[in-house]
Amino acid sequence: MSKGKDKTPPVATNPEEIEELIVRIEKDELSAQDRALVTGLLRLLMKLVWVTKAKEATIGRLRGLLFGVKTERREEKKKKDDEDGDGGSSVSDEPSSSAAPKAEGSLKRTGHGRNGVDAYPGAGTVVCSDDRLFTGARCLEACCEGRLFQDGSPVEKIVLTGQPLIGATRYEQPAFRCGRCRRRYVTALPEGVTGERHTAESDATLALARYGTGLPLNRLSVLQEEFGIPLSPSVQWERSEQVANAVLPVFFALTNEAASADLIQQDDTPMKIVSGAMSENGRTATRTTGLVARTGTAWIALYVSGCRHAGENVAELLKRRKTEKSPLRMGDALGQNWICEDGEIGKCLAHARRRFFDIRELYPELTRPVLDVFGAVYGVEAWAKDLPPDERMEAHQALSGPLLARLHDWITRNREARRFEPNGAFGKACAYLLGHWEGLTRFLSVPGMPLDNNACERALKPVVRHRRNSLLFRTGYGALVGDILLSVIETCRLNGVSAWAYLAAARRAGAKTIRENVQDWLPWRWAASPG
Repeated sequence: MSKGKDKTPPVATNPEEIEELIVRIEKDELSAQDRALVTGLLRLLMKLVWVTKAKEATIGRLRGLLFGVKTERREEKKKKDDEDGDGGSSVSDEPSSSAAPKAEGSLKRTGHGRNGVDAYPGAGTVVCSDDRLFTGARCLEACCEGRLFQDGSPVEKIVLTGQPLIGATRYEQPAFRCGRCRRRYVTALPEGVTGERHTAESDATLALARYGTGLPLNRLSVLQEEFGIPLSPSVQWERSEQVANAVLPVFFALTNEAASADLIQQDDTPMKIVSGAMSENGRTATRTTGLVARTGTAWIALYVSGCRHAGENVAELLKRRKTEKSPLRMGDALGQNWICEDGEIGKCLAHARRRFFDIRELYPELTRPVLDVFGAVYGVEAWAKDLPPDERMEAHQALSGPLLARLHDWITRNREARRFEPNGAFGKACAYLLGHWEGLTRFLSVPGMPLDNNACERALKPVVRHRRNSLLFRTGYGALVGDILLSVIETCRLNGVSAWAYLAAARRAGAKTIRENVQDWLPWRWAASPG
């Protein structure tokens, strides 16, 4: 059945008319009009079945099929599209963005509501059974002599239960003593139970809760107390430290891999360290540097907390580089980020766009053409992002290049014509854009250069969450433990690996075992290994 719009008028679905039609059918008194109505109803039924099977049965579409009524959202969208098509800016000679390609098809809006059973991969499975229900059994209806058969896939239901983050089991081991030799015997633990107080899984859970989600130790301690399984902040810290010790060889290996990466993205965010973070030059302000590196198809996230800026941390990282190929580097235009100018340097286009976006209500006529060009450039990126680096660059050269060139000329002409105040907010935004033009448009000349630093900005969100919840690190050593665990956790997430499963496996193996074959413990390789 075609997906095209059916222009056939909707069939009447008035209940009284349908009941009257049923009476005439039973009396075999159908007229030509009745036959047309029956035909229309059957076609409507076929269409409803097709729409339901195709999983496209939205409320609006069913209403349209049954009653021929357009939803208000469609009418409003059509009205908005018509207005946008006739709209324009009052500033003359604005750069056009009509050359941008449009992606084939449209992004289908995802559904809302409850998750399906496939969204719970960590849920245990219990197979329900009934001695009365099996293939070949008699039907349970007393008046039926039929036999049962397997009816498709099992019905699946998710039941959510409440429990503490860290659970506990008490094992009672009865003890016996010989009345003659006085030797004492203790009942053995069940098979598979080692007797270790803290399992690898509980340690991994604590590390992930603390550094993966930013849950403060005191807050978790209160939660555990409510469930009757106390866990003090000091114990939580000790267990997280054990996990950090286990993955320390992986952290060093990730650092070496990032040093020789194809792409390195960098950014800073403030992070207070109370003591132990003073650098050689007497700085007191502390921060956490986030580094996101791409090596082949793998992604690496590294965090370094202390007094150094991102540029200094990248300079230290590049000292370990083992290849002569220059890396691609991306960050914002802050001067202290580029004290080391090794590699191909690109600057974040999103930072430039944000300067215009933040003042769009103050200067609507001036900012609209600029934001239109940025939107068109990102439209090209959405269309070409999966292409090989050379082809992606060529697409931007052909489509984004002319738009940006016209934008540059437009800003230059309007600035020389004094159409805006150079020292105003719009003038400063234009000065930033033109002053860093070469770095902001490096993606037009360097294959593989990203448009912005958004990947690193996203990687810093866990650090910001930690700062909001816990406010600070007490010591430099505590910051180092946080950097190690957060680096491993975020690297797992970037490569689609379960951070909890990885940390638990690493905790069981221990640092010595990991160190002997650390390359196999890189998260993307560990996930691909048969074991």
